[in-house]
Amino acid sequence: MQRAKVIFWCGAAIASTAAGALAVYLASVGWDEADKIAGVISLFVALIGLALAVWGAVASGSGGDLRVGGSLTDVGRTKGDVVIRRRDRGRRGPPGTGPAVAGDHDRVRRTKGSVRIEDQP
Repeated sequence: MQRAKVIFWCGAAIASTAAGALAVYLASVGWDEADKIAGVISLFVALIGLALAVWGAVASGSGGDLRVGGSLTDVGRTKGDVVIRRRDRGRRGPPGTGPAVAGDHDRVRRTKGSVRIEDQP
């Protein structure tokens, strides 16, 4: 963790120094020349951003057939008894139709009573 902080702050210092040096340089060459240089720099930054976006989309391997369904119940810091009643609303797709994140997920934490989960048709 300490190494990550050092790398972060070194990168921030380098980026700040580079931005400051660029500002000083652009101020010294005049408005017209600075405008032209800034336009070229913007072009390269935009092209690099586009390339990273395409690379990220391809590298993630996500297709268009991801389904998300189900429910999430989060119960925390209760002092009495809790009853969770939920119904299956048929949000799940047919089996074998691609990757899916489905089902009911419950998280119960820091309770001082009983928690009962009831599934209803």
